[in-house]
Amino acid sequence: MCNSTVLPIKIYIRQSNHTDDVKMYLSSDFDKSVRLCDDFYHHINGEWKKQNPIPPGYSHWDTFSILTMQTQEKIRNIIQNICDNPSNDAESIQIRNYWLAAIDVNEIERLGISPVRKLLHFVDTSDVTTCLAFTMSHRCSSPLIMYDAPDSHDSKLTIAQLAQSGLGLPDRSYYTDPDKQKICRAYQSLIADTFTTIETQYNYPNKSPSQDIAQAVYDLEVKIAKLHMNKIDRKDPYLTYNKMNIRLLQSAIGRIAKDKKRTVDFSKLLRLFGTNEESIGEINVCHLEAVKNITCLLETVDTQVLANYFKWHIMLSFMEFDLPAVFSKLYFSFYETLLNGIATPKKRHKLAMHNIEFVLGDAIGKKFVQAHFSEESKLSVLSIVHSVKNALLDRLKKLEWMSEETKKHAVKKLENINIKIGYPDKYIDYTKLKIVPGKHFDNQLSSNSFMFTNMLQKINRTTDRNRWYMSPQTINAYYNPSLNEIVFPAAILAPPFFYHNGDPAINHGAIGAIIGHELTHGFDNTGRKYDYMGNVVDWWTQADLQNYQSRIAIMVQNAQGTKVLDTHINGELTCGENIADLGGLQLAFAALENNIGKNTDKFASSGYTVPQRFFISWAKAWAQNNKKEHQLQSLTTDPHAPAVFRVNSPLMNMKEFRQAFDVKPSDKMYKLDKNMVNIW
Repeated sequence: MCNSTVLPIKIYIRQSNHTDDVKMYLSSDFDKSVRLCDDFYHHINGEWKKQNPIPPGYSHWDTFSILTMQTQEKIRNIIQNICDNPSNDAESIQIRNYWLAAIDVNEIERLGISPVRKLLHFVDTSDVTTCLAFTMSHRCSSPLIMYDAPDSHDSKLTIAQLAQSGLGLPDRSYYTDPDKQKICRAYQSLIADTFTTIETQYNYPNKSPSQDIAQAVYDLEVKIAKLHMNKIDRKDPYLTYNKMNIRLLQSAIGRIAKDKKRTVDFSKLLRLFGTNEESIGEINVCHLEAVKNITCLLETVDTQVLANYFKWHIMLSFMEFDLPAVFSKLYFSFYETLLNGIATPKKRHKLAMHNIEFVLGDAIGKKFVQAHFSEESKLSVLSIVHSVKNALLDRLKKLEWMSEETKKHAVKKLENINIKIGYPDKYIDYTKLKIVPGKHFDNQLSSNSFMFTNMLQKINRTTDRNRWYMSPQTINAYYNPSLNEIVFPAAILAPPFFYHNGDPAINHGAIGAIIGHELTHGFDNTGRKYDYMGNVVDWWTQADLQNYQSRIAIMVQNAQGTKVLDTHINGELTCGENIADLGGLQLAFAALENNIGKNTDKFASSGYTVPQRFFISWAKAWAQNNKKEHQLQSLTTDPHAPAVFRVNSPLMNMKEFRQAFDVKPSDKMYKLDKNMVNIW
């Protein structure tokens, strides 16, 4: 633990039902050199930012990072206890075997590249379909990916989704933007260095010089990137819905190559997966034009270039954690140092903590919940959820810009939102997952195959609406439009976001706003396209849609006009999250006001009014320090705006904030009533 984070963590934990603790929590991080009414975010969090430098091994440091670190310490203690006190419990045995093998760096070094060598050999062929099937089923980076999701037009049925993939850089724009050329050159060097290493240190015979391999692989990725659908279009459920059977997909692509081995045969692909057209049923080709063009490209590219491409992406999939240190150092130098500004690698056990989440997340989550999450906390959070949901219901009914016809559908959707809190009713069954002692790479492959097989078994089946897409120990929350549900894992229901028996104003400003955020996602620029069952249905009148779009256009412009690190925020990319931030804060405040009317303010002597405590809590929840490199990458790829915008922008659109802190027209946080955005 970084020493500089100890005191702030103690402050967060101390806030409870004591007025003195609330007062200290609220005011401890203020930077009084920044005027509150000019920049609320930096006024509230300025001192926190000074006292919380980014620890070694991290690209950023924020309240989520702190809670994640605390949660990981709890999980590590659970794992350590399992290792120190072996039991006959099947999942405990799996956890112990995976963990001990994962941290045994001596054995990983001894094996060298022998575990991955057989994978490299397998894709050293001109049979494109075989290479695709192998990389996809082993969950390696591949030009195409398949996953399961509810049919967006018939959410009762889960179907296969076929989508674009296959890039080693964070986004297609990296291959074409002039300001990313330094990164592109470094990426080519990474590919070359990797092929040089497997040849010179591990006697793997490359068929061409490493530099030539790197250039050819990179050139192929450039071509793939140019075929990719962009991030904005990928969020449109209409553009990404192309349901068809395998024969129609094959017909749409045609046959480019004369050699059968060079042809991507989707029927054969399914057979190699261990399934067939009848079992898989109709699939949705999310990015149809991209999939068609990528497939055609794969059929025409030089066979040795394609083999090297697949070899590179296999190495890329395992070099961070599963191979000798020489590869993890190469990976770290590019992906962590150059792209994220991290100078010092994380300790092996921290990387192991991250990996075990993907392998045995639910098994660990079950034990985490038993030790660290109470039913009382679950009920307290559920009470806040209902109060925020009722606030949205009340606001929906009173909306002036929406017709009664559209309101009827909006209310029905809200009333049917499923609420999941803490942990799933049924955890993943790991009985068929083979984890053996001392075989880390084999365990990783076994896990990948297990997850892929599990995915196939869900396809063309009735949708499981009890399924969770996050483990209980995840510090996050989500709204799923296809299931019309909001989900809050146990681990995020803790300080600084939620205090059991804590100040309602602070709880509503943090977890209440997050709850409102997820609820609002059901009605953001993407969520609004889904109905109460999670089906893509147009339930809006034309006039209401125009009213809605005129409001979000202002939000897009506001974001687009804001610069961070001399770079404009992408207003379209961040639009949905910005809508959810504003709506979530408004809903949480309305819920708090409704609750205050029924109860006496027990924390009045803290020196801050209820609204002031609410808004301070909101700002403190997003306290953050960022490496420049990480922030720049986020501005390109992250649908969330930078923290300073997430805090200040919604506040400037709320009269309640203006009143709480007496913001004047001359202040930078002031916005004229006519310029305020009010959607939900």
